[in-house]
Amino acid sequence: MVAFFAALFPLGALEIMIILLVIFFPPILVLVSKRANGSKKYGWLLITLFLSWLGYLLFLLITNKPVENGNANLPEK
Repeated sequence: MVAFFAALFPLGALEIMIILLVIFFPPILVLVSKRANGSKKYGWLLITLFLSWLGYLLFLLITNKPVENGNANLPEK
């Protein structure tokens, strides 16, 4: 039985880990991002789970970058 799966999937552990990292990296980036919060973050999580890097690209294009300082838009005196 193991030989059957080995013949179907001739990938080693390193290749499998790289594939899983490429698939699950965008959802992890969405989860740790400060661009969205609450239920919006979970919506983006679902989008990136289904669309992977395309979903993450949409996330970056649609969401606003968080402002570090609340007075960033005010002119300096």
